[in-house]
Amino acid sequence: MMTTRRLKPKGKKRSAHSSLPPEISSSVTCHSVYRFQVISTATTMAVNTAQLLGICGVIGKVNNTSVTSIASSVKLKRITVWPGTQTSGGTVLNPDINWGYPAGTDIGKDASWIASTPAGVTNTGPLTSTPPKGSLCDKWFRYDGSTPDLFTLINVVAGSIVDVSISFTLRNHLAGVDITVATAAVGTMYYLYLDSSGGKFQPVGRPTTL
Repeated sequence: MMTTRRLKPKGKKRSAHSSLPPEISSSVTCHSVYRFQVISTATTMAVNTAQLLGICGVIGKVNNTSVTSIASSVKLKRITVWPGTQTSGGTVLNPDINWGYPAGTDIGKDASWIASTPAGVTNTGPLTSTPPKGSLCDKWFRYDGSTPDLFTLINVVAGSIVDVSISFTLRNHLAGVDITVATAAVGTMYYLYLDSSGGKFQPVGRPTTL
């Protein structure tokens, strides 16, 4: 008597249960580099959370009164400063980046980076720095009503170029921040100065307002 054997297909065994969609993030995360032209020398310029949200993009909320940020949280990746002519009244000015740390704690290294320029040298490389571990900019952060200084730019002379590399989330579950301006049209998109109303660090290649 002849018998036959059923051949079983090779490969993974199909589950009797249907698969479920994987979890995904509902937040939209973006990354960009924002470039600024320094209009006038800033010997000391501190930057806070609201200012970083403002450079990522804002939309006019109330005519000639306020704008609101499109970003809800930010994470700073890198700051690069290409120094301009580094003298002021005959004194050489060297750009410096000083990083902020959480207030009321003893955690954090004294972290400051400075680019020195020898006398007579006019063509130098940029000063580049990333947030040190433990600094405020080392993590994602959002605006909660307080405005601690996240970092400080020192001795950035007129003509310098500053690049800010930053990741941010579009507003979803978290709110952004409303910022007071003198000129704005409802629904119009702007990118604010790095120093906000200070007017020294002007965005390059993007519509702006003060």
